Amino acid sequence: MSSARLLTLDEARPALCYPKPEAPGCDDTIAELERLGVEAVVDQGRLEVAGVRVLGKGWASVVVYAVWRGRRVAVKVLRQDARRSSLLWEAAAWSVASSLGIAPKLYAFGRRALVTEAVLGPRLDEYRPSNCWEAWLVLRRLLVKAWLLDVAGLLHNELARPGGQVLLDGTEPYIVDYESATPMRRGSRRTNLAQLVGGLKRYRWALKAAPGLAGGRITELLRSYKEGRRDHGALEEVVEALGVPSRRDCV
Repeated sequence: MSSARLLTLDEARPALCYPKPEAPGCDDTIAELERLGVEAVVDQGRLEVAGVRVLGKGWASVVVYAVWRGRRVAVKVLRQDARRSSLLWEAAAWSVASSLGIAPKLYAFGRRALVTEAVLGPRLDEYRPSNCWEAWLVLRRLLVKAWLLDVAGLLHNELARPGGQVLLDGTEPYIVDYESATPMRRGSRRTNLAQLVGGLKRYRWALKAAPGLAGGRITELLRSYKEGRRDHGALEEVVEALGVPSRRDCV
């Protein structure tokens, strides 16, 4: 990462103000980044947007690797053609998740940008565990974090498709992207834990690491969980129902 080219905010304008760097709001975006303390953009990432390497691109934002107050960070910037007017709600949701260790740290935010800890490991849909014991540890940590979101009363709403919503730092998973998050309604049967379990079933490595993932027992436990039993004991029962990988599968 240290050898990557550093761009001034103006040089990175095509990516920071994607897809309309000439739009009137672009100057406001650049000015806000300067006020927040963003010093430069690092031309590094898995994607290319308008000639600049970036960490991610979605329908409402672009995520760049950047320098903030001398530190390497991730900066999420509202796209110029986004239908939403600001990132303030996402900042509030991210702050809750960050305070619980579910999301990367949130350092600063404004209407048009979030500055967060940079997690440069693979996305969940790119993850290739070195062995199924490692995968088992990642799954357990991820289920705990989904449960913590439930306890906090914050519904992520995208964990049924977790591939792009989870980043890994070694074996530590972080849940990101809270732009679709909503407060959990009283009595709602929608939960982060149940959505995540359903989403994990699409990964072969997860099914090998947790043989009970697709079993009837976990389905029964999640039914009870969605009906309202969401204490720590309920989480422990779900985790236990996942089972452990067999010695044969871990060879």
